[in-house]
Amino acid sequence: MNLFQVSGITALAATIILGILVFLTQPRRHANQAFILLCGTLSVWLLCLVFGSVAVTETAAMFWIRQASATAAVIPVMINLLRLSIVYPEWNLGRIMRNSLPLFLAYLLLAGLCQTPFFLRAAMLPDNPRDIAIPVYGLGFVVFAVYMLVSLAMLARLLQRDLSAATGIQRSELHFILLSCLSALFFGILFLLVPNLTGLVELGQMLPLSVVLFNVTMAYGIAATRILDVPNVIRRMTSNAVLVLALILVYLAVWLILNAAVNAFMATALPLAHLGAALVTAFVMTPAQGMFQAITSKMFMKSPSVDYAKTMEEAGLVLNSVSRTDDLFHLFAAMVERHLQVREVTILLLQSDRYTTVYAESAEARPALSFSREDAIPALLSQWNGPLVFDMIPRMRSSDLLTESQRTMGALKVATACGIRYSGELTGIVLLGSRRAGRIFGGMEQQVLTGLCQQLASALENAKLYTEVQDSRIYNETLLENLVSGVIAANNQKRITTCNREAARIAGIDPVVLEGAPIHQLPRPLYQLLAASYDSQREIRDQQVILNDGEGNEIFLNAGSSLFYSHAGDPLGALLVFNDVTAVKKLESQVRRTDRLASLGTLSAGMAHEIKNPLVTLKTFTQLLPERYEDADFRDTFSSLVGQEVKRIDSIVNQLLRFARPAKPKLEPTPLHIALEKTSRLVHQQMRQKGIQPLERYDAERDVILGDGDLLVQAFLNLMMNAIDAMPDGGVLSIITRVSAEEAPEAASGQRDMLEVSIGDTGKGIDAESLQHVFDPFFTTKDTGTGLGLSVSHQIIQEHNAIVDVFSTVGEGTTFRLRFPLIRQEVTS
Repeated sequence: MNLFQVSGITALAATIILGILVFLTQPRRHANQAFILLCGTLSVWLLCLVFGSVAVTETAAMFWIRQASATAAVIPVMINLLRLSIVYPEWNLGRIMRNSLPLFLAYLLLAGLCQTPFFLRAAMLPDNPRDIAIPVYGLGFVVFAVYMLVSLAMLARLLQRDLSAATGIQRSELHFILLSCLSALFFGILFLLVPNLTGLVELGQMLPLSVVLFNVTMAYGIAATRILDVPNVIRRMTSNAVLVLALILVYLAVWLILNAAVNAFMATALPLAHLGAALVTAFVMTPAQGMFQAITSKMFMKSPSVDYAKTMEEAGLVLNSVSRTDDLFHLFAAMVERHLQVREVTILLLQSDRYTTVYAESAEARPALSFSREDAIPALLSQWNGPLVFDMIPRMRSSDLLTESQRTMGALKVATACGIRYSGELTGIVLLGSRRAGRIFGGMEQQVLTGLCQQLASALENAKLYTEVQDSRIYNETLLENLVSGVIAANNQKRITTCNREAARIAGIDPVVLEGAPIHQLPRPLYQLLAASYDSQREIRDQQVILNDGEGNEIFLNAGSSLFYSHAGDPLGALLVFNDVTAVKKLESQVRRTDRLASLGTLSAGMAHEIKNPLVTLKTFTQLLPERYEDADFRDTFSSLVGQEVKRIDSIVNQLLRFARPAKPKLEPTPLHIALEKTSRLVHQQMRQKGIQPLERYDAERDVILGDGDLLVQAFLNLMMNAIDAMPDGGVLSIITRVSAEEAPEAASGQRDMLEVSIGDTGKGIDAESLQHVFDPFFTTKDTGTGLGLSVSHQIIQEHNAIVDVFSTVGEGTTFRLRFPLIRQEVTS
């Protein structure tokens, strides 16, 4: 098998496979159908050439040469069919063939001519089996040559006419037909002329391989979905060809120099010369490649080609430096228009589960659009990463989504749609109009557009986060400035970072001066509270703070401080919050004065009622005294009754005075258990008389408080007597103490110890209505008594900074629970 036969079989196999693959990509497309017809014709021509090369008789060789020539004559007709299927995609194959009828008739005449001796007179069989038969043509070959030249010339003229009117992918496909024909013609002539000029017969036997280049170039232009336009293809082909040629020349030059130099010292310099030439060629290959690409770009491109790396670098620098989305859209559109030479840019973003227009060059050019997730374009773009190019849809395997997308894009005059993706989700869509100068969205342009959309997605997310941060900052600043509470914040270095308007007003400070200042420059009470949070590392709440406004007026504050932390739990600083409660304090003072006046009114009414009874008795006896003075029994009764009634009046007045002008307690460390035991001994006799059992359990380990022992005994006595009176038929009087804890933010531990005293009875209890008035003056549920005892006790307890609660259930009894703050150091009584 000679080289010609190998080349023919290789080209035949490649042609058949390529034709089938292109046809299967889109069987219904007329261009694909025309291409497989062309491949079939070329396959028959190659098959005839192969059979002619293996012919052993002159008759057989002449037969296959005639058939190969006849088949070659129909190739221009098939190319014209392909041209028509591209220029008129709406025509069916029958109409295309009818339009080519004159060419078919001319071909039939020429095919008949090929079968006559007028065309081929003989065939000279080779003596060397590696050679092929040489045809001896007659005058008819001139007619054949004229036909082929005229056909090719007419085809070239038609292609030129079509190219002037075509745009987009149609223009690119026609360019590739022209490029295929020129490349096949060039290499065909090369394989025919070079052997005749140089005597290299083997090179002429590689003629069938020119068909492979022809088919590959045309198939790429017809079926590929990411194609380069022809100028780019020519530029790359030329660049690579020049690079290869330059490297060969470099290799040969270095090899000749090294070979000559080394031969002077060594007998065999061939391996060393080849090694040196290879190393030098490897070193110069990379810089030479960039240089030749730049040279060919200037030679073949009217405008500079898209540089993916530089475009992405520019996009990263420009887009990620913008924080406003409106500016971002303008910059992105300008970048796309400049690098891809497009006419219109529309951007849609996902909002409320729909893709809605957020940027368009003009409302007239393209009105506002809105797509749901289920619409064809968003659904398709969510399935793949690349752009959806309108001109490439006919090349794809047909589907309902593609058909609907093609219809929508055609109606909107959209040339390309590309998805904006972030974290794998389709967050937006970019729609582009056609490119200027009728250029296509080729593979490089699609790659650049995909990269730009990725950069836009990242920039949009950054802008969104920046906007959220800015909005949050503005929101927080507005909220902070309009709070009715004063807020001061400091960092870990105990320097003030924030002081809102209310804090400045309340504390009389200048926030500008305080910013960055140490916290000790705050008014001393505020500084001490904030420093306490730093020192204790705890929250401090509900502290009463008093400031002086510099004019002798006091400002009462309710304040608290706490630490605040980062999301990782690291401390960031401390926060002080306070409210001006001066008005509240004044109101409380007024309420207390009003309550005091109301109490005095109640006292006056109660005193008048309580004193009136003994006065009536005294008046009666005084009126009867002159008449019955001589009655000794009357005088004795009078004397005893007057003393009792006067003592009763004196007791009422004394209690009234103690309530109206209570003695200021002298607070000093006092063991509370001693006061309770003393009171218990005082009521022991009354308890025994009424059959009341005492239950005393002093569980508190500590009992020293700041108090007045005598006043405490008086308060406990009133409470115990009230309990005894509630159990006329006996019961249990319980006195229980224990230590409990309650929140105290001002303490280092955040809590303070309280001495809890419970004085309870098992009497009849107090109903809910009466329980609300149990500490009101002169309120009593008993038949006797003034109703002042519990009021006085309540007042004494409050003077000791204690808290009293009452719990009562009708039929079960009543418990008074008192809680006194314990002091840290106990004093021996």
